[in-house]
Amino acid sequence: MATGYLEDGVDLRANLERIRRGEIEEWLRESREKYKCPVCGEPLSVSAMRRKCYHCGADLSKFV
Repeated sequence: MATGYLEDGVDLRANLERIRRGEIEEWLRESREKYKCPVCGEPLSVSAMRRKCYHCGADLSKFV
């Protein structure tokens, strides 16, 4: 599972390590910024990150 997410730029192991170290608030803040639609600002699902925003329909392929 971790390997599949790495292909989308998500390092589950590194995320879990940061959370384990107590960096939850920092990790959440960074994740909210990193995984939001550049057009409407709504959160993106991992599966949508290379396709389109489920909220506004923006084509995300040009932002990758």
